[in-house]
Amino acid sequence: MLMRFFSKNKLKKYRSVLGTSIKLFRLVWEFDKKFTIIYVTSVLLPGFLPFLNALIYAEIINQIVKHISSVSSNYNQIYILVAVRFITLIVQNIANTVQNKYSRLAWGLLPRFMSEKVLESVSKLDLEYFEDSKFNDKLERVRDSFSWRPINMFNSIIFSLQNIIEILIAALSLMYLNWLFAVLILISAIPTLLYQMRTANIAWAIWEHDTPERKRYYYLSQLIQSADSVKELKLFKLTKKFLSDIKKAQESFIKKNEKALNKSLKYGLFATIFSTLAYIIIELSIIIRTLHKSLSLGGLTYFTQALVNYQGGINSLFSNLTVVYDFSQYIAEIFEVIETKPKIVSPKNPIMLLDNQKAPEIEFKNVSFCYPGTKKKVFDNLSIKIESGKKIAFVGENGAGKTTLVKLLSRFYDIDDGAILIDGIDLRKLDLEQWHSKIGVLFQDFLKYEYTLEENIHFGKIEKTKILNDIIDAAKKSGADKVANKFEDKYSQQLGKIFDNGTDLSIGQWQKVALARGFYRDSDLLILDEPTAAIDAKAESEIFEKVKKISLDRTVLIISHRFSTVRNADKIYVLDNGKIKEQGSHHELMKNKGIYAELFNLQAEAYR
Repeated sequence: MLMRFFSKNKLKKYRSVLGTSIKLFRLVWEFDKKFTIIYVTSVLLPGFLPFLNALIYAEIINQIVKHISSVSSNYNQIYILVAVRFITLIVQNIANTVQNKYSRLAWGLLPRFMSEKVLESVSKLDLEYFEDSKFNDKLERVRDSFSWRPINMFNSIIFSLQNIIEILIAALSLMYLNWLFAVLILISAIPTLLYQMRTANIAWAIWEHDTPERKRYYYLSQLIQSADSVKELKLFKLTKKFLSDIKKAQESFIKKNEKALNKSLKYGLFATIFSTLAYIIIELSIIIRTLHKSLSLGGLTYFTQALVNYQGGINSLFSNLTVVYDFSQYIAEIFEVIETKPKIVSPKNPIMLLDNQKAPEIEFKNVSFCYPGTKKKVFDNLSIKIESGKKIAFVGENGAGKTTLVKLLSRFYDIDDGAILIDGIDLRKLDLEQWHSKIGVLFQDFLKYEYTLEENIHFGKIEKTKILNDIIDAAKKSGADKVANKFEDKYSQQLGKIFDNGTDLSIGQWQKVALARGFYRDSDLLILDEPTAAIDAKAESEIFEKVKKISLDRTVLIISHRFSTVRNADKIYVLDNGKIKEQGSHHELMKNKGIYAELFNLQAEAYR
């Protein structure tokens, strides 16, 4: 077992643990240098002060014995020793008090700082990461870890340094009696270290393996607690089923954990017996030396204390190192997330588009694309040209590639072959931030921000100074002004049910608010992905009349299953399996009597 402890793979793992520990310490140093210095000092001081106190106390006992056995009545030396002991105790207690304060501060501050670092890094990542199940599993583990494991690991690192100070001083003290004492205690602690590290490896293996089960647990817990799902759960009587599934997930983890820990229990029992036996042998040796008068009574007190501190220091060191070893596996993933870099970035010398009133001309030129990790091509040699200021619609069944088109145009992904040209310039050569500022997108799965109504609309262009008249203008264009007029607080109304005085909206009302956000952005290119799916036919007609009027000099791309939505577009593209099957105006496509005409008639028939 000892050979496995020093195997090539283990040594590589130890280097990884050291690297993670250094990264964590640097991160805390970056967080607050003064805080780090005071906290670490308050922890290290109690590492050697107890030995100084024990040494002083041993000398006090020797002086007392000396005075009892003699006629001398000069107690000045004893008084001085007591005064020095008082000072060292005061310093030690102050250090402990400061340590307690900063430990509590660390529990509040460090998790927040780690959370900010993780969220800041995640916010910069590409859409590809969030659509990758393995990365999502890693994020799930990170979310479970960064609130408490980093601070526990940091504490274990600095308390390990305290333990090392204790061990060095105690070892030197015991070596004064017999160097074998120090070696024996060290050897006796090794089984404990091996046991603790074995247990840590088992815990990590279960944690990593059970990520999907934890995801299911959190998913089901959220379903049971969510206002969006509670109605259906009650109606279909699903709560009992989900509670049962939650219980199964918990029981599965508990059984695996218990089974694995039972296997390592025998190592723990052996380690305890071995270390206790070594302690008793050395303690007995110190007692015999005192009985034979080769050691003073004060020496007995000091060396017994040194023995306790030595064994306790080693056990604490190994325990802290085990926590460092154990948690480093979790925290290494936190740093992996923090250090993950986005793949979609602006080039070193980006081309800036001119700020003019004309919307850009867009061309997909021989574009081929398949999602990362897959071989199926969504687009294969696709070519489309969208003239400036035109109203273009894309229709087709689910999976035809409509939403992928939006993702590529937004440069959430880079294409595999061909080029997407913006005014003749390859999209990949443009400044990404500037390009995003020129796009306004209403996604089908738009967000419902639990903020006020005016903030919901202002989020469309957060860098713009908030002017209520502009917000109201955008709301009128989408029909969200009718939503505002229902509230006493108008645009100051808190939306959603999470916060006090919040009011939830219907899906259709939320969609009008999201559409107002798109209009408020006032972009050169407006992309509407199923923009009126939850809005009635009358509101839909009104919205698109307004879109037509306000977008005379803008390019509008519409993706919709509603053919009544797209019929007034300047040009309609029919997508099927990533290919353009038909294109033309509504009149031209109906005249061709192809796919579009068939689908249009099927929808029209449903309304007759």
